[in-house]
Amino acid sequence: MQKVTSNIIKAPDLKEFEKILTNAGDASLVVFDIDEVIFTSKDQVLHPNYKQYRDLIEADFAKNLSENEFVALISLVYKMRARVIVNPKILEVFELLSNKNIMTIALTHCPTGNIGTGETFEELRMLQLNSFKVDFDRLSNYLGEIKLPELEQN
Repeated sequence: MQKVTSNIIKAPDLKEFEKILTNAGDASLVVFDIDEVIFTSKDQVLHPNYKQYRDLIEADFAKNLSENEFVALISLVYKMRARVIVNPKILEVFELLSNKNIMTIALTHCPTGNIGTGETFEELRMLQLNSFKVDFDRLSNYLGEIKLPELEQN
């Protein structure tokens, strides 16, 4: 049996990450968070810093709309929200990871399932990443789809 060891290194910013990356080998695994690391909402009300205000707005809508109308509205907001790259340099970092053949994956905390328009939140997230030319299929050496049903939510 082969012995496996690990060492978790947290990088507080891209500059520090690039320093760490110079010594990383192809047995490394890099894990990114998507929101607020790769991209963020351009609209302030959808930014995490303003969640308390968004919650108030959503609560008001929930009182005045049927459940179906509310779900349709929230789905439309998620689908139409503008996203921006947090730091454009991250695209260069992804290229470096690809060139060094370092397996790279990303995790995200977003709803799952149907958004009410025939698409799923998962598909929408992939479209958002692709719009910035971020391709985790290529960066992960395509592991295939990994489902974690115990984490799915309505």
